[in-house]
This record gives sequence, C-alpha cells and structure tokens, in this order.
Amino acid sequence: MRRLATSDGAIHGISEIIFRDWVYTIDTQERTVVDDPGHRWSTSRLNKPELMLLLGLAVQSESDRTHTVLGDTSVFMSQADRLLRELHDRVMIDVKSALPANLLEVGNPLDVVGPMAREAIYYAAESFYLHQFPPFIRQRYRRDGDWLLRNKGISILPMIEIARFISDRINRQMSVVGQLRKSGTALNSGDLTNSLIIPLADLRRKFKGRADAFDQLFAINANATNLGFTDPFAMNETMICPIVRIGNFLYVPNQYRLFETLYESPFYWMLRDENYMEIAKTNRGTFLESTAAHILRSVFGPENVHENVTLYNGTKDKAGEIDILVTYGEFVLVVQAKSRVRTRSRFIART
Repeated sequence: MRRLATSDGAIHGISEIIFRDWVYTIDTQERTVVDDPGHRWSTSRLNKPELMLLLGLAVQSESDRTHTVLGDTSVFMSQADRLLRELHDRVMIDVKSALPANLLEVGNPLDVVGPMAREAIYYAAESFYLHQFPPFIRQRYRRDGDWLLRNKGISILPMIEIARFISDRINRQMSVVGQLRKSGTALNSGDLTNSLIIPLADLRRKFKGRADAFDQLFAINANATNLGFTDPFAMNETMICPIVRIGNFLYVPNQYRLFETLYESPFYWMLRDENYMEIAKTNRGTFLESTAAHILRSVFGPENVHENVTLYNGTKDKAGEIDILVTYGEFVLVVQAKSRVRTRSRFIART
C-alpha cells in the first residue's frame, strides 16, 4: 500500500477518490441529496480513516512526483480499493480468531474486546455533522482563549474562522469542477486536485499572522514526513494535521477531519502544560455538563432538566450527586458527565 501511495501522481489519485466517494449532488431547491443512496451508503466507498491512511502514506514519499506528475488514476483507485478491502478482511480475521466457538469459554473478555473494538472504531460512522462542529468547538474552548493565544499564537475563534474560510473556498472550487464535469467538459485528475488547493497567501492576506499560526498547527509537508506511520493503527500525523502543505499552497482533502481536529486537539495541547492541565480538565468538564444540559433541555423542556442534583438517604447524610437529572413522565434519566482521557501521542503532536 505504501508503494501505491508514494507512486507517481498518487495525490491526484486520492483527489479522484475524494470526488468519487465524498462528493454529493444537492438539489438546492428541494434541499435534498439526489445521488443514489445505494452508493452513498455502500461499503465500497472509502471512509475517513481509509482516506487518511492513503494520505498518511503519500506524504512519506521522498519525491515530489506524487503531486507533480499525473499518473493513471483509474489503476490507482482500483488498487487502493483492493488493498483496503484486503486490510478490512485481515482485521476481521483477527476478530474471528479471538472468538472461541463457544462464547462462554472466553477467559479474559479483554482479549476479545480489543480486536472487535478496533474494527468497530476504525470503520464506524462519524460522530457529528460537519455544520455542528463550529458551535461545539467555540463552546468547548471559550474559557481557554488566553492560554491558546499565549502558547499557540491564535485563539479558538480565529481557528474556526480560518477553517470556515478554507472550507467555503474549497466547496466553491469543487462545485465549479462538478458543474464542468456535468456539462461534459473534459477534466483530468490535476484539475480535481487544484480544486482542493488554496494559496497560503490568500489566508495571510485575510488573517495576517494568524494564518501562519494556523498553518503550523494543522498542516504537514507533502514529502518525507509522517515516517513513523508504519502500521494502519499507529499514529498518523495526517489525522492530526489534515492539511498538506505543497510549497506555498495548502491541499485540503478532508474538510470534516479538519474541523474534527479543531475540536479534539487543543485539549491535548493543554494537557502538556503542567501548570494549566487541571484548569483544562475543569473547563472540559464544565463544557460537557453545560452542553449536555442544553441539548437535553431542547428535547425535554427546561422545567424537566435539573443540574447538580444532591441525593440524600432519608436523613441529612448525602448519598450522592447527579450531574444532570431529567424527569420524563414516570421515568428519570440520570446523566453523569464522565470521559476518559486518551493519552496517545497522536493527540498531542504539534506542541
């Protein structure tokens, strides 16, 4: 797979896959997606981890021929499809080999959960819709603005603004390509790649020094990088930095991953600061509780959602606390705002 991803024109092959699997046709009057649902939900489409796997291998190339040369993209796509299908089949073999014929004979459940969870997580559906990210990102880090500005040179709101600017520009360029293809205009894979590129100068012109701060946090060089990515489930730097820097241009293959990174990464940057770690954890907990309560109020009504409820055991002795308590007819819904900190280095790179 690495040999394919570092071959001549590989970046253009990835662009072809993006247009094949990630571009939808929307009827703006009816506000509906008009593409065949069978293809939209087909397992033959590459999902985000598979796409980023190809990209993570492509940037390992020592040569710039991955993007300066146009290769045979039809061959690239068919081989990528075959190899990634083989990868999934191999993962499933690990799952099956971990399961005994009789599930009651499982000695240590962790021996089974690991392989099953790996497959389920790697090929799972996405968590948010793209349009949901900006408000969640803004609320999650609105108390951490001073730290971000002091340590990263940019606060969360400008990060969102730059990501939106990039996304809007790329969407317009891709729409033009889609219209040209629909009209019968012959385009090559280089034209598709160009529609996924934005000049860094345009960001600097609009956002000044914040553009360079953003670039340093979320972009990776197109060649001889991510060399530690030697296993599909190892740290892939293109998942942390989903923009590929090609000279003075930025290649943006996956807008979803860009916004997802804005949502995930800042918290792990802050964990590296021992003086700010506990503040970051407190701010995250506050965000989690307030956001969950806000969403639940929109469903059950504000009169039925109660925060920070204290329970007593019939006396003055406190029996426990509930972060959020929802009353629903004769039922109650108890929400405890807990989350496990993942400490893998993939989330704290670019420090």
